[in-house]
Amino acid sequence: MGKSLIAFICIHDISAPSLSETLTAAYNQSDESPASLVLLTEDSRSALQHYTQDSFSRPPIGPFESPFLGKSIQDVAGFLNDNAHGTIVEPSLFFVADEQTAKDNTLLLVQGALKSGTPDNTIQTVRLAAEFANTEALAISVATKGINELQTLQDGDGVYRGGPRHGEPPKKGGKAPRKQL
Repeated sequence: MGKSLIAFICIHDISAPSLSETLTAAYNQSDESPASLVLLTEDSRSALQHYTQDSFSRPPIGPFESPFLGKSIQDVAGFLNDNAHGTIVEPSLFFVADEQTAKDNTLLLVQGALKSGTPDNTIQTVRLAAEFANTEALAISVATKGINELQTLQDGDGVYRGGPRHGEPPKKGGKAPRKQL
């Protein structure tokens, strides 16, 4: 999987400024991770074939109408499964910007390939705060994390925001805790 672009697909009408804010948050939080989100503005295999590693989406996003408006997650998964293989776009891992995204700037991360005759339960989802979109999708795409892990770390409202927060985050350069034998 390695150096893939992760599709960012709007199935609900979301303003360009809101999408720009989402991308900005995703990239600002991931200083060490390469930008990897690509907003799909066309629904053809030829469009996917033209993408390169440098085709990641950059804010600000200009106005556009998504060809995926009103589509289901299964429709989007089927499109990517049928068209993204052999391209730089990840065929089985993608983000959906939906009605909930318009309300709270979270994204639905979807993993799984939908093939003819495959039950819908092969698709897994987790909702992420925008600032974790780039880093967590990359971690899943290179198999250093799994979507199940993110699901177990969701907050009470069902959104992954980096995992449980117990007090202050660890400080770099501080004293290490005493080793217990």
